[in-house]
Amino acid sequence: MARFSWLWVAAMAVTMVACSGGREEDLSCDDVSQCSDGTQCIDGLCQTTDNAALSATAVSAGATIPVLIIDGTGNTCEAQKCTKLPYGTQVTFRAGSDPGYRFTHWSGTAECKGTNIDLVIPNLQQSANCVANYVKRVKVSAHTSGGEGGVIATSDSPFAVCNGGVCTVDAGAPVKLRADERFGQRFTGWSGAGCGSATTFETTVTAAGDLMCVANFVERIVVSAEAMNAKTDIAVASDGGVCEPNSCVLDKGGNATLTAPVVPKFRFAGWSGSAGCVGSDPVLRFSALQKSESCLATYTPRVTVSGSSSGAEPPPAITALSSDLYAACNGGSCDTDVGGGVTLLAGSTEGFRLTGWSGPKCEAETGAAVTLTEVTEDAQCVANYLQGIAVIGAVVGAPGEVTASSTNPAAVCAEGGCVIDIGADVTLTAPSPAGYRFLGWDGDEGCTSSEVTIAFPSVSSSRTCYARFAARYLVRGTVAPQAGGSVVATSASPGAVCENDNCTLDGAGEVTLTVTSRENYRFSGWSGGGACTGTEPTVRIANVQGNTTCQANFVGRFTVAGIAAPVGGGSVVASSDSGAASCTGATCQVDRGSRVSMTATAAEGFRFVNWSGCPGANGATLTLEGIAQDQACTATFTPLRYTVGSSVAPADSGT
Repeated sequence: MARFSWLWVAAMAVTMVACSGGREEDLSCDDVSQCSDGTQCIDGLCQTTDNAALSATAVSAGATIPVLIIDGTGNTCEAQKCTKLPYGTQVTFRAGSDPGYRFTHWSGTAECKGTNIDLVIPNLQQSANCVANYVKRVKVSAHTSGGEGGVIATSDSPFAVCNGGVCTVDAGAPVKLRADERFGQRFTGWSGAGCGSATTFETTVTAAGDLMCVANFVERIVVSAEAMNAKTDIAVASDGGVCEPNSCVLDKGGNATLTAPVVPKFRFAGWSGSAGCVGSDPVLRFSALQKSESCLATYTPRVTVSGSSSGAEPPPAITALSSDLYAACNGGSCDTDVGGGVTLLAGSTEGFRLTGWSGPKCEAETGAAVTLTEVTEDAQCVANYLQGIAVIGAVVGAPGEVTASSTNPAAVCAEGGCVIDIGADVTLTAPSPAGYRFLGWDGDEGCTSSEVTIAFPSVSSSRTCYARFAARYLVRGTVAPQAGGSVVATSASPGAVCENDNCTLDGAGEVTLTVTSRENYRFSGWSGGGACTGTEPTVRIANVQGNTTCQANFVGRFTVAGIAAPVGGGSVVASSDSGAASCTGATCQVDRGSRVSMTATAAEGFRFVNWSGCPGANGATLTLEGIAQDQACTATFTPLRYTVGSSVAPADSGT
């Protein structure tokens, strides 16, 4: 009985062990504490270590970047996965790298924690599934319009790497951009997709991808003005500019207006200075400015010459006149430029005679007309009268004096006039100054006449007569070279006399010069200064104030032709970079000194051989420099030649 019991107990023990083992393998678990000794919690079941089949897998989040798994033996698992790893195995997860991403941390199952690129699990006790997490790296770069540099990029974000105008940061991290101020330029704002539209030097941007920002500047230019000869400010205005008296700072491409004010005792004479400062109007306008302009508003000082009378009642009228271009006369007064001239005419009144002039500038004058020349300061002249009778003649508009005479023995005649008794006679004769045309007499009653001599019998009261003249000027046109063409002068001004290429006419008249080109010449423009400018064939010389010569300039024209030989062997095309060239097909008409190119093109079945008739050829394209005569260049072509051969096969079968 005792022996039986022992065997039964042993058998039961074996059975219990086997059953117990089976139950442990079927037992589900969450961790090893739920399993009996000798088993481990593997894949949610309590299993013996001998049957352990652990796995390790890895993926990357945020980027397609390979992640390595290295098992305990140093082998790298394929496809980011290791299987059938025994308990206690050391496994290393290694995060890969990519310039466009930054590794941040590990996540996944419990063992997958850390921020090192290598995650080491020294004693693997359960399957592991680890995720390598990445953040995208973006580059924010900036530069200034018109070139690199001039912008500093910074970021307080961790892991930011900044250098000059470039920051590399995690996606979504802020980057601060600051543009440097530029001398002579104005900052207009930022541009670029995602770069905002800030108009201040500093802006902050965030980016999900690479950004390129541009700090935009516009060049600033200065328009300035200064008054010359007069103390005054010039008004300078511009839309969008920063302006003050005499200057404006504005954007390149902007507009500006300069205004020269009216200055008492001065005349605005015109603008000068840099290239755009041209004009005679007090208002000078600039549009689409591309560079700074510095202008001078030139003023010419003015003087006033006036006349009055003394000693006669009622006071005789004084007339002031001037031939100066910019003179302004009214009654007995003229305003004119410093250095100009004014003539004062003294009238007459019954019962009184003119005795002479007084005043700082005219003490020695005794005639009815007093002319002040090269006046540098204001002048006041007084015509003085006494009781009596005088007939006086004065010359207006020319040098010289009127000759006065009388048959009355008691008459006193001198310096253009006679002092006489009532009933005496007087004769006045106008002079004949060279370069002037006598226009006639005018003045007091009885003085009107077109004759050079005017007579007054039985004079009973004083009178003053004026012999008026007009300066005569020659306006002519010349040509250069002489063979280039001709000029015809015409004028509709009163008293003008025109002949072929010239007109003689009174001052302030007008002449028109018209040019005609001869064959093989081209009119290139007028020269001579003043109104003698332009490239139109007709030029108008208005308000003639002196002898004027305008030169019509011509340039010789030559024909350069290309000829293909034989006809049909090819073609020639002529061209020229001369601005006045006229080219058609193989022919160019050009100015003297121009350049002409010719290109020869062979027809099918021909080849180009050479040029003849024109030196310097080297190839199918010929360039002729400094054309000074008509030229013909021949491009020679020749038919292509071929070699035709034959053979027999086999060699001894025939010929």
